[in-house]
Amino acid sequence: MPDCAAVLRSAFTLALAFFSSGCAFMNQHVQLDGLEPVTLRSSAPRKVVVRELVDARVDPSRVGVVKNGWGNETALVLTETDVSKALSEALCASLERAGWTVVRAQASAAVEVPRAEDWVVSGWLRSLMSEPSIGTWAVDELAEAEVTLEVRTAHRLLRRSFRGFELLENNLACFSDCAQAALKAAMTQVVQEAVQGLLELSVRVPPVVLEPAPTLLWLELELD
Repeated sequence: MPDCAAVLRSAFTLALAFFSSGCAFMNQHVQLDGLEPVTLRSSAPRKVVVRELVDARVDPSRVGVVKNGWGNETALVLTETDVSKALSEALCASLERAGWTVVRAQASAAVEVPRAEDWVVSGWLRSLMSEPSIGTWAVDELAEAEVTLEVRTAHRLLRRSFRGFELLENNLACFSDCAQAALKAAMTQVVQEAVQGLLELSVRVPPVVLEPAPTLLWLELELD
C-alpha cells in the first residue's frame, strides 16, 4: 500500500507546480518606497550631513528571483523604485526622530570637512535580494539587504556594514506581494541596524575625544 503522507506530499507539490507555473515564468514587479522610519532614542545627539547612499549593485532594478513549484529559478523580481533614495530617506528620518540635526546632501555633492563634533555620513547599498524557498507543504520567502556606512569625523574615518534579514514562512505561494513585503521588511531592518550603530558610536566616541583609542572601535568598526 502506498504511504498516504507521501501521496499527499506529491499531490501538493504537483498542485503547487500547476497553479504557479503560469506566474512563475513571468517577471514580478514590486514597489519599495515609503519605508516607515524607525524610532530609537539617542542619548548623545549629533549634527550630521547625510549624503544619499550610492547604489553599488550591478543591476539596480533586480531585487529577487521567482521559482516554480519544483524550486527552479524561472523569472525575476524587479522594481522601478530608487532603492538607495528610499533607504536614505528612511535613515535621515529615523535619525531626526532620535533627536539628531540632519542635513541632507546628494551623493556626489561636495561637503565641508566636519569640524568639532559634527559628522558626515556617506555609504552605499551593497545588496538587496529576495528568494522563495519551496518546501513540501509551503513556501518561505527570504529577503536580505546590506548597506555600508562611512562616518567622517574631524579626525577619523570609520566604516561598518549593516545587514537586514526577513523570513516570511508558510505561504501557499509567493509572488510579487510576498516578495515586496519581505524586501521592505529587510530594508527597514537594515535601516534600524544602521541607526542603532550610529547612536552607539555617538556614545562611544564623545565629542571631547579627538583621537579615540582603537580599542574602543575595532570590535565593530573597520578603521582606515
